[in-house]
Amino acid sequence: MRLATSDFIDIQARRQRLHAAWARFFEDFDVVLCPPAPTAAIRHDQRVDPHARFIAVNGILRPYFDLMFWACLATGAGLPAAVAPVMFGEDGLPRGVQIITASREDRMAIACAAMLETAGCGLMAAPMALV
Repeated sequence: MRLATSDFIDIQARRQRLHAAWARFFEDFDVVLCPPAPTAAIRHDQRVDPHARFIAVNGILRPYFDLMFWACLATGAGLPAAVAPVMFGEDGLPRGVQIITASREDRMAIACAAMLETAGCGLMAAPMALV
């Protein structure tokens, strides 16, 4: 499937508007903290057709590409982001936080991740039951 030039131009214009809206937001805020994905670590579905894959979110099957929802907040606008580990859930799987910053503020995302590590949220060894 090919993307028509007019569709490409429309997508680029939408992305520019999104980037401008985020720039206005970051005039007042340094970072956005949000989930990196709608669920903890998943078992990878290896079906050839990614559209036939699913993930379980709170016990409900959802399309595999729903994994990208939170990541698209940053990538859709071309913003830097980092994901830092923060804890293990009751299921023993790691949990993280996505740190989104303004354009060209990559170091701010890394610094925020370092602050979380200093506060005790750094990378930890997995519980022995998962090893």
